[in-house]
Amino acid sequence: MRLTKTTTMTIALSVGMLAGIANASLDEPREASPKPVAQATTTISTTTEAPPHASTKTSKAQNESVKQVQSSVDSETATQASKIRQKAQEDAVDALAQTEKALRALDSDDAQAALDSLGIAIGKFETLLAVSPDMALVPLGATQTTIDIVATKDEIKDVIKEVQRLIRRNEIQAARKRLDTLASESVITETGLPLATFPDALVQAVRLIREEKNDQAKALLTDTLNTLVVVKHVVPLPTLRAQLMIEDADVLARKSDRTKEESEKLDKLIEDAREQIQIAELLGYGSHADYKNIYKELDKVKEKTRNNKHGEGFFKKITQDLTEIRKKIFK
Repeated sequence: MRLTKTTTMTIALSVGMLAGIANASLDEPREASPKPVAQATTTISTTTEAPPHASTKTSKAQNESVKQVQSSVDSETATQASKIRQKAQEDAVDALAQTEKALRALDSDDAQAALDSLGIAIGKFETLLAVSPDMALVPLGATQTTIDIVATKDEIKDVIKEVQRLIRRNEIQAARKRLDTLASESVITETGLPLATFPDALVQAVRLIREEKNDQAKALLTDTLNTLVVVKHVVPLPTLRAQLMIEDADVLARKSDRTKEESEKLDKLIEDAREQIQIAELLGYGSHADYKNIYKELDKVKEKTRNNKHGEGFFKKITQDLTEIRKKIFK
């Protein structure tokens, strides 16, 4: 067994803009923010060996089903990140750039240039509020990070037991390293501007500049740029894989003329979906109470499809329950 951690990041914001926001300081000069770059992707992989007694035969068999749905898993998580990125408002990005420009102008003691930039930024926000008066957070972009453990439920249990042993021996850092591998998720991190505070702060900065209180204006703008809101959405991969396996199984369950091979594949998809749900539970993506009805429904479906029996709607309740669990986790 391997415990593999893979991180994929897609950046939709200007890299320079984010760096400027993160490093904003009254004393440091600021370089002009570059134009938004094309999406950049970085992948990092690290592998940790499993405990010597871990089973490899089961892992290989289980991985075949995972591989069959993996492209769909990647597509689904990328789609969810893309939907958030598509909400990014060009006016908000421009307003942010103009605010940075105003701050640089104040660094150069050019109050008029700062006022001009802030005037443009305030106008952009007025446009946004006119179009969407109830909008509280304006999305600027999103990044996606995927961390995935390649293991069966028994192998994960072994790692959990090892972590517990390490903690009992007070080997906290060693336990922490092992805990870092116990995740199977895609995390979509959304960055946005809070409309409740950002525009008002710009208006206040204009007043301070007109009162020749440039240092106070710079401090206010710096604080404002550091109040970007970051929201993280977690997509648990085991439940997503289980749902995709269920969809494939549903197609086979409807067939009245299933071959022996197709019936065997149907049984395997049901059992592999069960294992993915058990993995989700082990990793803490929901509790046993969340999944206990799904386990019962899987048993019922297995009986309904025995001896080449077929029908429609066998998996409807399972699909609904999995969707609700994913919605609860993906906030």
